[in-house]
Amino acid sequence: MQLLVATRTGITALDDGRAEDVWEGQVRCLAREGLRVYAGTASGAVRSVDDGATWAPSGLVGSRVMSLAVDGESVVAGAQPVALHRSDDGGRTWRTLDSFPRRAWWWQPATKPHTQGYVSALATRGDTILAGIEAFRGYRSDDRGGSWRPLRRGFSRDCHALVLAHGRAYEGAGLGPSWSLDGGHAWEPLRAGLDRRYVMAIAVDPADADCWYAAAAPLLKAHSRDSQARIFRWSDGRWAPVTEELRELPHALVCPEPDAVVAGLREGTLRSSADRGETWETLARVDGVRALV
Repeated sequence: MQLLVATRTGITALDDGRAEDVWEGQVRCLAREGLRVYAGTASGAVRSVDDGATWAPSGLVGSRVMSLAVDGESVVAGAQPVALHRSDDGGRTWRTLDSFPRRAWWWQPATKPHTQGYVSALATRGDTILAGIEAFRGYRSDDRGGSWRPLRRGFSRDCHALVLAHGRAYEGAGLGPSWSLDGGHAWEPLRAGLDRRYVMAIAVDPADADCWYAAAAPLLKAHSRDSQARIFRWSDGRWAPVTEELRELPHALVCPEPDAVVAGLREGTLRSSADRGETWETLARVDGVRALV
């Protein structure tokens, strides 16, 4: 299975170190289920059913899709301004989840205009959907989006990444990483061993619920030219760094197979490890990284 990277200018396929541009446009997010891959763009969603070789429109025309999550035929898309959409047929048709909480405005500092908040992170498994709103809060639904409740204690308001795996939930946020051992009901911040708190990306090993990674930087350095970021691995009840300091903050992490992790740095360097971060190699360089699957 090849890796697909959302860049500043489109989607790039990476296979055995060879990079090939496969779609051109403004892409914000990616989600994969087997050979089916979904991309959120500045004006709707696009879909590939052949592992990224070809792409076709997948609805939500006119919607700025900022986050995606997929589980089987169920696909959830988060938008800016804040809205949530769900497809039950693999992205062929969509419906808006009108039950999702609405406000007159959602303040957020990441993009202009600052009052146009957006759904920054999504995860879905079975009937459960977790949704994080940039710089604000998170919500959970246990009935496929029919009703929602806010996530409070232990869950960070500034949510950047969510994963549902192994019956657990994992979060990466501007105030640090957290996890939930019951799939997203009760949350616990995890700070032991972490000397910088701003987490942009996380990834979970597909074979080990206790092995996961967080890309973190000092809060005031995270978006600077020298982010002083590092990638950390959760091990034996604490975080341990598995890289030297990086000038570029990783904007994407993925575990494509057990013990392996791939990092996409903001300006476009892709680095991989096959031994849980003990050693790393550079795979390629692309035109900036926004997402990676």
